[in-house]
Amino acid sequence: MERGRLLLEAARGRIESGGPGREPFTARVETRQRHGELVDAVVALEHETRMLVVGKRGTESASEHGHLGRHLEQVIRAISKPILVAQQGFAPPERIMFAYDGSATARKGVAMVAASPLFRGIPCHLVYVGTEKPEAREALAEAAATLEAAGFEAPTAVVPGNPDDALPRYQQENRVDLLIMGAYGHSRVRRLIVGSTTTSMIRKCKVSLMILR
Repeated sequence: MERGRLLLEAARGRIESGGPGREPFTARVETRQRHGELVDAVVALEHETRMLVVGKRGTESASEHGHLGRHLEQVIRAISKPILVAQQGFAPPERIMFAYDGSATARKGVAMVAASPLFRGIPCHLVYVGTEKPEAREALAEAAATLEAAGFEAPTAVVPGNPDDALPRYQQENRVDLLIMGAYGHSRVRRLIVGSTTTSMIRKCKVSLMILR
């Protein structure tokens, strides 16, 4: 309990200081210490959460790329709020990328990004994985119009291949700092699927990801 208290106090101090070259953080920072399982604690706090930030790897796998923290997938599947999965070397993004498939979740996510102050002024690449076809271009154009109306620069691209390979490749070629994509489905069958696109992307990507419902 004492170790947990010290960790929380250190984290609060880092946030309140603002970091090197930044203004001190003036909003209230609240710490809470919980017993039991992480997933249960996160679910209990979901009603007062707008976004959850969680590290990609735990202390046991901190140096191993491709390994995930023991509770990460459970947390992502358990809550419906946006989740920022941060890499160890996180830095404020200068380019973001939205994996767009035209689904209701993707359209909702684009509207969320357009309305949020978090990414204002940062180029947002809209990337559709699949074959070049009019329907894909129309979906991308509609999403780009939403972002551009909010003041974003929104380049679009249709890239061939499967998402597991195409998205990381596009991210590296275009020096994207943050990938935004939809999460797992909620059905009982989907929860049993191992190796879904979401999990694969979290494992492969070397930048932070924001997971949306």
